[in-house]
Amino acid sequence: MPTGPVTHKKAWIEMIHRYLATGVGVLILVMAVTSWLERARLALSPWWATATLVWVCVQGAFGALTVTMKLYPAIVTAHLLGGLLLLVLLTAQHQVYRARPLALRPGLRWMQMNSRMDRPTRRLRERTMLLVLGLPSRPSRIMNTRALARLARMSTKATTMKIFMHGIMRRAAGHG
Repeated sequence: MPTGPVTHKKAWIEMIHRYLATGVGVLILVMAVTSWLERARLALSPWWATATLVWVCVQGAFGALTVTMKLYPAIVTAHLLGGLLLLVLLTAQHQVYRARPLALRPGLRWMQMNSRMDRPTRRLRERTMLLVLGLPSRPSRIMNTRALARLARMSTKATTMKIFMHGIMRRAAGHG
């Protein structure tokens, strides 16, 4: 039975956070491997999934630093912001892998491809969509990749739970 500042409640919260982090890491690893194996059929470069895998490893390092530095505020803040960036990466990939991607909001409709456009204009907009937003410009190029969409969705949900658990841990430790 632990004595001192560590209680059973804090230990359980910490372990659940670690188990969720491990689960997210495994899901992202599977997503990265699958995206490389299926790269010819995907609308999104497999480098996005690889970058997400690298980022989740960096997040693990920040998590370890958070524990070893005894909740040093700058490290904790970096870990939390990194979790939010991971959430953004996973959400963006989920939207691309879905069978029905998000529609552009009215202010960005000018970026949609138009059948009346000349070829150079269409190519310029396609490249803009890929470079600036990282998204394919035409829904017809998006393959029905339900397995990758499911992996990205599960990873996104688990990352959201991890961020929530991080807030609970901070509060239980008396830092929030």
